[in-house]
Amino acid sequence: MGIYVPSVDLRNLRPAREGPRPGGDFTWAATAAVGLMTVAMALVLGDGREFMAAAACIAFGVVFAIRPAYGVYAIVIARPSMDLWADRSLANVGSVSVNPASALALVFIAIGGAYILENWSRAKEAPSVVPYIGLVTMAILSIAVAPSKGGAITETLRLTSVAVLYLAAYTLIRDRQSLKRMTIALLASLIVPTVLALWQFDHGGSTVIGLVGRSAGTFLQPDPFGIFMGFMLAFMVPLVLCKQLKGRWILWLAAPLVLVALMASYTRTGWVGCLFGLFVLALIRYRALLVIGPLVLVLVAAAVPSTVHRFSDLTSGRTHYGPGNSLRARLDLWRTNLPRVEHDPVLGNGFKSIVEDTTATRAIGVNVQQGAHSHSDFVRAVVELGVPGFVFFCWLLFGMWGACRRSYRRARKARDGVLEAVSLGALVAASAYILMSADSNLMTQVAVSGTFWTLAAIGHAAGRVELAGE
Repeated sequence: MGIYVPSVDLRNLRPAREGPRPGGDFTWAATAAVGLMTVAMALVLGDGREFMAAAACIAFGVVFAIRPAYGVYAIVIARPSMDLWADRSLANVGSVSVNPASALALVFIAIGGAYILENWSRAKEAPSVVPYIGLVTMAILSIAVAPSKGGAITETLRLTSVAVLYLAAYTLIRDRQSLKRMTIALLASLIVPTVLALWQFDHGGSTVIGLVGRSAGTFLQPDPFGIFMGFMLAFMVPLVLCKQLKGRWILWLAAPLVLVALMASYTRTGWVGCLFGLFVLALIRYRALLVIGPLVLVLVAAAVPSTVHRFSDLTSGRTHYGPGNSLRARLDLWRTNLPRVEHDPVLGNGFKSIVEDTTATRAIGVNVQQGAHSHSDFVRAVVELGVPGFVFFCWLLFGMWGACRRSYRRARKARDGVLEAVSLGALVAASAYILMSADSNLMTQVAVSGTFWTLAAIGHAAGRVELAGE
């Protein structure tokens, strides 16, 4: 007697897609602790602004605990614009002033960190988790030798907030839908800075440097704004060129505005970084850009001659009063600061020691302000965090680039056009960011690096979400 066994479609036996998990007991405990602490501080300080800030922190914590993804989306969208209130001090702790952006960073470290620990099995899969932990650890250890403990602690908290944002974004991207929403939030962060920069450009710029009116958007200075726009534009281009992406006409309309805002910043590092990213894009995927790109540059130079003039001072030689041009000034800074590694090659000189120690800057020339930055994250890492910190930093950046490259290869092998565009965008943006990091201070600029590391999380997660055809 035979037994009939009906056929079964094995594809229906796949486990259901698992969306982002809500916060657990640890996340709620962190939310309650943050709420109690902020209310206590408001009662002690007795200012209406502190009570409003406490209410905002509690609201954010509750939203994050219920829907963590919404909390991260809010931070990703809002953070590039929060420097508009950088001069609004909510409280002063010793020599450290806490503004709205700083308060948000502290709250997010506590609540977002608790969520990451609850979901560590997922978070530990992030390609950059180990070097980030190593870099933050070196930053904490270097506080002991830093000339300014308050400054070192502030910089360490900024670095930690970026690491938490990266891990939280990666942890929350579990399927194509969450990848899509995180990408939309990232692109939405461009809206306010771009619109404000275009308004500033129309009104002669927000900052006049060398007789040129430069737009800073929502940022404190034009340089970080230009760098932000540079890697974001590089990320957008593969999405614009992806025929399988629905709604890409919106990006077609937005891309020229982002380009104009980037040009209005008159930030050479942002320009060069973006062009380098597009050059990488041309080598990897779109060879036609090798021909189209130079033609576009010629047209831009002809239409806006002031963009060419931004590079004219690079030919200036050294004078009696100083280095003569910004590139030579950077080289002088690097030569002056690098020998300081010998003071403590293991722990370094402590975060913010380059700015705090004016001895190095005095050796450069009277035109270089005391307390000048290193203008290179690589130089800063080795001087302030020691050789181990430098190793972790290089591992962080180049390992991140390699992970974006692996994501792109997986998506291309699976012939998934949308995931290919997202991962390729992350790869070219990472190429631009690494180059710009070589002559800029981006490591602890949360408005810039926080956005970039969210972008990196998107690129890394794109290689692990469900691919078409699987």
